[in-house]
Amino acid sequence: MGGGARLDGRYQGWLASHKPFHWFIAFYGILKNGGFDVVIGNPPYVEYSKVKNEYEIHEYQTENCGNLFAFTTERSLKLLNANTNGGFGFIVPLSLVCTKRMGTLQSLLTQFSKSVWLSNFAERPSKLFVGAEVQLTILLSRVNKKIGSTIATTDYTKWSVEERTDLFTGINYFYDVSNINPFIIPKLRLNTESGILSKINIHTSPLGNYLLRRSEYTIFYRMSGGRYWKVFTDFSPFFKVNGIAKQSTAEKHLYVETQELSKSIIAVLSSNLFWWWYTITTDCRNLPTYTILDFPITKSILHDFKLVDIGQKYLDDLCHNSIIEVRQQSSGQIENQAFRVQKSKHIIDKIDRVLAQHYGFTDEELDFIINYDIKYRMGLGK
Repeated sequence: MGGGARLDGRYQGWLASHKPFHWFIAFYGILKNGGFDVVIGNPPYVEYSKVKNEYEIHEYQTENCGNLFAFTTERSLKLLNANTNGGFGFIVPLSLVCTKRMGTLQSLLTQFSKSVWLSNFAERPSKLFVGAEVQLTILLSRVNKKIGSTIATTDYTKWSVEERTDLFTGINYFYDVSNINPFIIPKLRLNTESGILSKINIHTSPLGNYLLRRSEYTIFYRMSGGRYWKVFTDFSPFFKVNGIAKQSTAEKHLYVETQELSKSIIAVLSSNLFWWWYTITTDCRNLPTYTILDFPITKSILHDFKLVDIGQKYLDDLCHNSIIEVRQQSSGQIENQAFRVQKSKHIIDKIDRVLAQHYGFTDEELDFIINYDIKYRMGLGK
């Protein structure tokens, strides 16, 4: 057998095992004429690190995003026909609109699109994909490489299974959204929210400016957990493993200069306003440190003695209403202090009334904040 035949045999074997694919060859006529008119799909939500030993990508702007859905989105955008304002639609994780590593993908979307629509959905009480515990964003766009883009978004939509048939007809987009920073597209629905966002950003500085690297005055919180409430305390909550007192590995700390400052900051971070800020800026599952550090605040707020006093009353009430939960895990018996924050809602509302005076909220804006997400936070929506 000649060398050519052997090479041809090896090539045919490689062709059968690797199944190589090239877009321009497979869709020559379409791509020669500018690309596809429409691309739609549900890309894989897989971390690149999990498959990198099987295959690698090269020359992708979104490689630093670290997830296959980002790479698939980039490729799809470049396959669209800009001459016909090609349409694009993907269902992707909510992280697209609110995590640092997705900043590159957000930039790419605005670079290639004249219009971008982002509708954001929770996974509780009901979910888009039954059985998949993941918050999702439905991404739609029209491609055009020659003009600037506009962005429209929704709030973080929670819904029940009975609402599924009317879910998409009820979508309400908020237009001309501006990024809070290079990687956060706020999840908004109303002009009221835009007004609140504008007011808290005027003449304020980040909360991180008032925190220290280390201090005897510590604020305790957890990055994860707390579907409808985030708990901040000036003490380490009760936690035992097999009867031995320990510190939870999920516990995080903030350090401040004075005891009074710890009370006022705890009040601010426990407010309905901060819950709204957390909802519009995060994946609504984890609490990144930068979400706390970037929260706009003023010195006058943190030194308001009314807020210090309410902060202490909130902490007292939080402890009074707490219970000890006991559960069995693989590590043994766990005992932890569980906080029933909804019982302190009347005190939290007082915090927001003080904040409203400092930020200059209207009565309508204050009412919106106090009642924000109340159906689910108070256990009425399940």
